Amino acid sequence: MTTRTIDVHALLRKYEDVAGRAQQLAFPVRDIGLQKKHLEDTLAIHDELRAAKLGAIAARRSDLADRLLGFQAVARALAEELRMWVAMREGDPHGAWCALVVAQQHAHL
Repeated sequence: MTTRTIDVHALLRKYEDVAGRAQQLAFPVRDIGLQKKHLEDTLAIHDELRAAKLGAIAARRSDLADRLLGFQAVARALAEELRMWVAMREGDPHGAWCALVVAQQHAHL
């Protein structure tokens, strides 16, 4: 996939929708079924952003690749935050802690 074969603006609009929804669901009182479903959606947009970033690198568009890396990092941080809440609600404090650490690592990129 290259930057010529994807619509970057459409991808970023999709990212904004997914990221906004992830932020709405990142609370312990939200439905765990919705959190699990949106965790999958957030990981999927992360993968799409990664593919677009690799396309930008191949096209020697470092400016675009850098921006996509930032969006990719935030998507992963949001996914891990959702994973943390799911793990906590499922009684897995170790899994929740690991997800929190990964979320923080990606949020600091």
